[in-house]
Amino acid sequence: MADDRSNGTPLTQLLGQVRPDFLMRDGFAPKSAISEAVIFAHIHCLPSSVELLSFLIEKVGFDPSKIIVIPKAYSTIPNSLQELKRQMGFRVLLSEGELRRGLYDEYAAVSLNRACEIADEFGKYERKPPRVVLLDDGGTLTERWFNYGLASRFETVSVQQTTSGLFRPPFHDRRILKVNVAGSAAKRWFESKIIAKGITRKVFARISELERRKIGVVGYGAVGKALADAMSAHGADIVVYDKSRDVRSHRYENAASLDQLLRKAEVIFGCVGKDIFEGCGNALEAMAAPQIFASCSSRDVEFQSLFRYAIPTESQNPFEDVTIRAGGLHNILNGGFPINFDREHEWEEESEIALTRALVLAGVCQALADLEPHAIEGSNIVPLGVEIQKNLVDCWLDINGMSTEQFCVKRADFDNREWWLKECFNGP
Repeated sequence: MADDRSNGTPLTQLLGQVRPDFLMRDGFAPKSAISEAVIFAHIHCLPSSVELLSFLIEKVGFDPSKIIVIPKAYSTIPNSLQELKRQMGFRVLLSEGELRRGLYDEYAAVSLNRACEIADEFGKYERKPPRVVLLDDGGTLTERWFNYGLASRFETVSVQQTTSGLFRPPFHDRRILKVNVAGSAAKRWFESKIIAKGITRKVFARISELERRKIGVVGYGAVGKALADAMSAHGADIVVYDKSRDVRSHRYENAASLDQLLRKAEVIFGCVGKDIFEGCGNALEAMAAPQIFASCSSRDVEFQSLFRYAIPTESQNPFEDVTIRAGGLHNILNGGFPINFDREHEWEEESEIALTRALVLAGVCQALADLEPHAIEGSNIVPLGVEIQKNLVDCWLDINGMSTEQFCVKRADFDNREWWLKECFNGP
């Protein structure tokens, strides 16, 4: 891939910066041929995702007949889906049946099982099993692939874009190595702030007078911190709660418990990636005043324990706001799915989301290298290469006319390889 930032969109310009020489500086020399690799992509079907898949074929050289796409129903934009199927000819697997409230994983299992069956059939006719890359957003495809026994039949690498994917099985089993895009310093320090900006745009358009309400953020990791900062910049009053006693905010009010946060906040954002209220039945007693809940994380898991208090409705729309009765009447926005996925458009500008897609492309290209020597000791996690991260972020900042200091990163740290290694989170 040539280094050419003079042509194309901001996204394609940055994708063109994913070059083998940067991967090789970290020892990731190509091992498997691009034309022979198979990709199963369990992803959000969005315009920028379509552009990434197009780039994989037209510029990188992947065989389109060996790319199987499993779109996520709660984020799929219809026009993007049609482009994938009709114009680009990808094999797209969709779940059939009714998507019911709080049962997204059950609904999605149909298409994930079908993906495993296709792989099973595919392997019967191959002399040499190809390297399979699982481009996985959330880890459910990787876990199902492993449980299906396919990790023993195919040389499998999973590219993990979310922290929740790192925490899903398989753990430590090196039959599936996980390229850690999710915990890379590039995502934690730079991309998380862009996602938070998109979420903030959406919620300020969705909820009136948000800046006059007390905002609660549950989960003070990379996204939680970035979201608190983005909303504070709009004048919102913030209180945060993180289950880990080691995680405290030095900028915002800290709630000592989930109960306390519920008593203080009017709008609660979940940034945890798992059911916030699981095993916390007593916390519901704190919810006397009407509250609004919005997920910023995976699928519909953040508030699943609250669905049992949902008031019945005749609506067949799984993405409709859910009204619950628990102490008082409360609303869960967007059917419990991440608030920034409205199935209409992306809430990040293309120049902003370019970093997200470029890091995924870097993970896919790294997945074709010999990864075993680079795996964290006692783990199946392989850090994303430092040099490719630095180059992508540097070019992305240049395209957007931004500096490292705008992301609270000193330039001296940015140029220091040890900083990138130290700021990488390598999972459980």
